[in-house]
Amino acid sequence: MLLVDADRPEPVRSGARELALFLTPEPGAEIRSDTSQILEENIPLLQAKVTEMRGIYAKVDQLEAFVKMVGHHVSFLEAHVLQAERDHGAFPRALRRWLGSAGLPSFRNISN
Repeated sequence: MLLVDADRPEPVRSGARELALFLTPEPGAEIRSDTSQILEENIPLLQAKVTEMRGIYAKVDQLEAFVKMVGHHVSFLEAHVLQAERDHGAFPRALRRWLGSAGLPSFRNISN
């Protein structure tokens, strides 16, 4: 037979867990609720930003490819100009004088 002493007070408990049990029926329920609400609001926003960033990355990749292509073309043309200058030399002196006498100022002061 179990005897219960109704006159004795319940022992005083201390600690955060006991306080949490006393204040809320289920500790952490409010935290889980807040976390769920935050996730439900923010996950669609994050997914939209990820999609937007993928589009931006694709555009950056296209621009990088374009810049690389232009660089190759510039190098190719520069090599051809240098070869043409070596093959044909500078303007002949007589041609320079003739163009200078025609009134074209850009041909008057060309150094050899």
